[in-house]
Amino acid sequence: MHNLQELVNPGPGGTMLDRIAQLEAEEAQGTSVDQSERVVIVCNSLPLKMRHDPEGSEERGHSWHFEMDPDSIYAQTSVGIMERTSAEKVLWIGGLGSEVELFEQDAVAEDLHKNFSCVPVFLGAELKDKHYKGFCKGFLWPLMHYILPMSPQSAGRYDKVNWQGYLAANKR
Repeated sequence: MHNLQELVNPGPGGTMLDRIAQLEAEEAQGTSVDQSERVVIVCNSLPLKMRHDPEGSEERGHSWHFEMDPDSIYAQTSVGIMERTSAEKVLWIGGLGSEVELFEQDAVAEDLHKNFSCVPVFLGAELKDKHYKGFCKGFLWPLMHYILPMSPQSAGRYDKVNWQGYLAANKR
């Protein structure tokens, strides 16, 4: 499982209504259904530290070691959310700090979901660059900080290629 659509709608060819009907049927049969309240945090990068670890690949099915990063600003936000809401769980959706090979992505995604409640979004270097550095930092950040794209303070202007990268990244 390495994209959000598979997490939200895991059935082949099913719809969200099919998934809801399946959950209602499981509940009616007395099957345990997780009804805890949760918060979904979508961020540029997951609140994890990662390092390449070829020795651990057999037990995990991939060559990466992950641990929560207590210094991550994203991780620190979850503490406040958990204290101030009735949410019992946080589900993180975001990118990783390093590129993960295609053949390892499913194992990494399963590991992160199971052990850290994280869903990684694998963008690739070029798309990540267009999305984050190009559109988010070059266009949205100045706009959200009162620097209009056409003003003299603005270093960048609207770029259609970066906009297309932003759209492509958000579709994943």
